[in-house]
Amino acid sequence: MNFEDSRLRWALTYAHMGFAILPTDNQTHRAYSRRRFRPDLQWPSCPTSDPATIAGWYLRAPYAGVALALQPSSMLAIIFDGIEGAATLEALIDKHGWSPWETASLEAGETRTLLYRADGTCVGSDVHLGPGVTVRGSGYILLPPSQNDVGVFRQWDDPDDLTVDAPPQWLIDRLSILVGVA
Repeated sequence: MNFEDSRLRWALTYAHMGFAILPTDNQTHRAYSRRRFRPDLQWPSCPTSDPATIAGWYLRAPYAGVALALQPSSMLAIIFDGIEGAATLEALIDKHGWSPWETASLEAGETRTLLYRADGTCVGSDVHLGPGVTVRGSGYILLPPSQNDVGVFRQWDDPDDLTVDAPPQWLIDRLSILVGVA
């Protein structure tokens, strides 16, 4: 299997998991759209988990990155970035007795991302949980085998277990305070 086939394979795997997928440009990391890229081709107007649509996208653009649309997929992403994010992650583990490695997680360089089912948790985009930590409930994140902005490929910590759990109660409580939801 060549590299392009693996992108299609991963995109279809994510669709089977119920993830709403978008193809992205590998240099700008922006989602392909009719206006920005080749208006003669049928680029997505919205993310989908439809295998036939996804296969069509990746057959036309085999080098496209793979992005998870968070809100249509009912997902939250917690992004720990750099040294500050790693320190905040350790502090949260100590404070809450939290085991973040029980849910699907991925990394690219110094950035680690945890995925949780939103389960009705109302979060917009870029809610700051602490130094170096952002929670996203809208927009999209890049998934493996996409590259980050410095060319590092994103990788799952455990590609054989992509179970996405509900967020811990302390996180739901904290996000409710941060976004002003009672």
